[in-house]
Amino acid sequence: MRLSGALFLLLSIVLFAQKVPVDSELSASGDQGEELTPVFDINPAAYIVGPGDEFLISVRGVIENNFTTAINPEGFIFMPKIGLIDVNKLILADAKEKVSETIRKFYKDVEIDVTLINVRFIKIDVLGFVNKFATFTLPANTRLFELVQKQGELDEACDLRNILTISTDGAETSYDVIAYKLLRQEDQNPYLSNIKTVILNRTDQFVTIYGSVVQPDRFPFREDEEITNLIKLGGGFASNARTDTIEVVRFDENNEKLLSIFYNYDELKNSGDKLQPGDKVIIRKIPDFQINRMVEITGEVQYPGMYKIRKNSTTLYEVISVYAGGFTKDASLKDAYVERRIGTDKPDPELERLKSIPRVDLTEDEYDYLKARSRERKGRMVVDFIGLFAGKNLNEDLILKREDVIVIPEKIDFISIVGQVVKPGNIVYDENLSVEQYIEIAGGFSWRAIDDDIRVIKSYSGEWVELDDLTKLEPGDIIWVPEDPPPAKFWDVFRDTMMVLGQIAAVVTSVVAIAVATR
Repeated sequence: MRLSGALFLLLSIVLFAQKVPVDSELSASGDQGEELTPVFDINPAAYIVGPGDEFLISVRGVIENNFTTAINPEGFIFMPKIGLIDVNKLILADAKEKVSETIRKFYKDVEIDVTLINVRFIKIDVLGFVNKFATFTLPANTRLFELVQKQGELDEACDLRNILTISTDGAETSYDVIAYKLLRQEDQNPYLSNIKTVILNRTDQFVTIYGSVVQPDRFPFREDEEITNLIKLGGGFASNARTDTIEVVRFDENNEKLLSIFYNYDELKNSGDKLQPGDKVIIRKIPDFQINRMVEITGEVQYPGMYKIRKNSTTLYEVISVYAGGFTKDASLKDAYVERRIGTDKPDPELERLKSIPRVDLTEDEYDYLKARSRERKGRMVVDFIGLFAGKNLNEDLILKREDVIVIPEKIDFISIVGQVVKPGNIVYDENLSVEQYIEIAGGFSWRAIDDDIRVIKSYSGEWVELDDLTKLEPGDIIWVPEDPPPAKFWDVFRDTMMVLGQIAAVVTSVVAIAVATR
């Protein structure tokens, strides 16, 4: 009897005990070929044991005895001198307790440890609206979410909130892995130890959360879901959410008209009201809640940085003169500007249209508009800083808006010369020098310069001014000397000429041949 028991134990271990494989051993059959990495965090209250799971059993007392055993195909663990213990389809915690209790009936005053040391392999069929049908062979402690991840990028219509699983005894259960992912609801991410089939369906029924939640989004509809759970899926209320007027928009019973139902959040929690397919939950925001009415001053002021402003009240003069301590001695009021970032991003369809048209197809008016808009500095407000601060003309003052940026550049003391001069670069500004004298200082014209088409680009406006229209050079202006394009290369001209002559000769030859043939 002892011999047969020992033989049975040996066979059980050899046939059914399996070690957790390395990654390369885990794959799906068929065309899939995906590897599944085993997961070793096993929750004893959730993992269901089955044939092939291997245990280490330690009994310590007068005599210490350690041995391994595996669950056989019928769901039993064999123990010498004790016999078979039925643990089939028990959760791990119950299986360990049952084994311990059984041992205590035969051994008194002992310490018992039952440890799962290796998990079995299982086969899972993945069906439905997936990229590929497959049968996966994987460790039994793999969870549903891991298997879904192995499907790769799924279509938006794939319903991850109603994944159907079929257990080994045929029971069907629906799981919501989105709730697991976003809300860490562990009960929605089961072990696959007692599951044989996973089915991912597609859906056309959604519910949507809008407004002041952390993450507004659309989710597949799930039966018996409370409205409050959709708010949780949206990350919960944002800090500016108004919770006393939650609006639920849904179709009437004839699916024709949209109706609005309003809730207070406390009432909503107590009511347990459920979502319906197509519901839209709207969370309004509290008006003017924590709006950061701040402006930034950079450059040549005594105290640059961020400053708070009052809505529709604080002015440019006030911020610079009172808060920022005024200008430094190096401030260039001529080049100072205010950049407005709120409300200045209005699209210009006409500009976009003109950009797509070749220059030769544009009218003169269209080309002038394109140039003007291209030179425009987006968000730049028109303010005469010299008139406002030096002349104390408060008619030039500007009411600031949040996120305005006030830029006070440092004075520029040079003129830039670019283009066809011998030594292009910057030259210290002298109000007594003319354009021609600046060019002489730069070494004069280079040999390909067009000396009768010189332009001046004004520093503040970016306007291109011809010399005849120039009233005065100012610091920061750019003198541009254009280049005379080089003549065509001799061999290019010769080649093109020969090609034309050859074509003419071919035409003449054809005409002569036709004339001769018709005589």
